Amino acid sequence: MKKININEIKGFKVYFTEADSLGQFLYGIHKEELVLKLKLWLLLSDHIMLAGSQIFESEITANILKENPLLLKTGAVVPDLRDECQDFFDFVKLKREERDPGFQKDLGKLMEIADFLNEHAYQVVLWSAQPIRESFRDTIVKDLLDKNSVLRRKLIGVEIDSLQKLIWELGNTVLLSRKVITDLAEKYLGRKKMVLVKYANILYYLWGAAHLESEPVLHYEAFTWGREKIITTFKTLVRTDELPLFQIVLDEFGISDRILEKLTIPVILELRKEEIVKRFRTKWFKLIKQAKKDSKVSYDLTELQNLEFKMMDIIREVIGEEKRKRRKFQKARKWLSISSFITSVMTSFVTNPAIGLATLLIELATIDPFLAALERKLGGTEISLLATRLQDLVYDV
Repeated sequence: MKKININEIKGFKVYFTEADSLGQFLYGIHKEELVLKLKLWLLLSDHIMLAGSQIFESEITANILKENPLLLKTGAVVPDLRDECQDFFDFVKLKREERDPGFQKDLGKLMEIADFLNEHAYQVVLWSAQPIRESFRDTIVKDLLDKNSVLRRKLIGVEIDSLQKLIWELGNTVLLSRKVITDLAEKYLGRKKMVLVKYANILYYLWGAAHLESEPVLHYEAFTWGREKIITTFKTLVRTDELPLFQIVLDEFGISDRILEKLTIPVILELRKEEIVKRFRTKWFKLIKQAKKDSKVSYDLTELQNLEFKMMDIIREVIGEEKRKRRKFQKARKWLSISSFITSVMTSFVTNPAIGLATLLIELATIDPFLAALERKLGGTEISLLATRLQDLVYDV
């Protein structure tokens, strides 16, 4: 297990927040949905970053990894590890010493997960907890003190005395976990407790993504609820569920929308190694980035829905351009094949009049793969080539 710094990991990184147990509870995320989204992000990103604690606290997440250890072995999924720990055994001991509520369950099960991670994780990213914890706590306290903050506006109606006591306790808690926040919210906020719980959860995700220098990928419900704070913090839009966008690719090429269900994780991990898929990821990332850059940054729901429609239109437009480009290339490819075949026939008969049809067909067979490889090299049709590759895999599963 290699221990590295985050700047040593190259490529497109996403922080997969839906692997988190609290998010799974709040937004009703089940195993099948999580696996489907995991498969999609394996195609769309170079690395999927996870908080190490998420694996211990979520039975769903731990089971998916145990069933697919190649996710860790290949480095496609990268967990983090506190920099004061030598391995995940140390991590469990540390979390129990800190009385973290998520680590007070059966020690045997925790150590079993730690042993699995130690054995199968190809690499882990080291991080320092203290600065992140302080920033997390200070932001919540600051937002509670600010009468004009998003959080305070959501807490209108709560008595000032209750807010002051809540702020004091939060500010004087050294190890501020989401469980502590939930307990304090229940104590001081009554019916409004879920406002602080969800708000703290959003911050937890944003700070988690920041220390792993990754794009936070949020459940759509989490994003819409916390959109004002998210956009205010990042000054841009974050990524949510891109399955509807990817669905457009499938629809445009007549591929079953169940293709991700059918493809196993090992098959997708092999597919990720192919140059076509690497180039597709680069193009997809650039399309999403450009769409966000060109769009009005707003937390108005109508504006956000318009942005989603705009991104769908962009994907369709790019696919249309790729299809036209492929048709031109395939037309040229057809004439090149015919021309090459005729030239091959004439040359072969001149040099060897006794040549047979089988030999000529073999020569033709060497021309077409060359032209197909040339198309892959030229670029500009990355989405189309991925779709073709997926169509091939449909017949194999």
